[in-house]
Amino acid sequence: MVRPRSQPVLWVYPNKVKIPFTVLLVYMLAISAWAQTPAIPRFEDYPVTDVFKGKPIPPQVVTPLEHRYRTRIREGVEKGWGVFRDGKEQDTPGPNFAGRYIIVRWGCGVPCVMVAIVDASTGVVYPPPLCSGHCGTETFALPFLLPGDVLIPSVAEIDFRLNSRLMIMQASPLLPAWRSGVSTMRASRNTRVVYR
Repeated sequence: MVRPRSQPVLWVYPNKVKIPFTVLLVYMLAISAWAQTPAIPRFEDYPVTDVFKGKPIPPQVVTPLEHRYRTRIREGVEKGWGVFRDGKEQDTPGPNFAGRYIIVRWGCGVPCVMVAIVDASTGVVYPPPLCSGHCGTETFALPFLLPGDVLIPSVAEIDFRLNSRLMIMQASPLLPAWRSGVSTMRASRNTRVVYR
């Protein structure tokens, strides 16, 4: 028998089946949504076993970009200027991230902030894990943060600890997309892994 196109298909369930079926459907959707939500790593999950205690090695200024900002980088490593720990600028030299890295910050206009990461035990200079432009070759500038539909950018938020290898950055690295997100970076001896 062919059903005419004008008649809709009706699903009829007895009342005893409607409520358990609806509860089961909502439960399955909730579990699916929960399983797809990635958890942001915690600082405690990436502990540091040892902290560099000696005098930091002077930064190895090698590239033209590093040479351009050599004074800011050297003052951060040697004097603690622009080096923050627990929200306060340090007045003495020493690491502030992952037990041996020195994160040096300096302003470059509103709302621009630049960051260089220096290994206190070797003096090697690294760019931040996310930056606006070509990281390490053209800029040390952090990407802007564009929360929601706001068209006025602000400075990217960056969070790290001396006793953890985890760095969490909230930024909008893809400006044309006008999206904000949280990225995290885990530092280890020879690698830096950026999570998205």
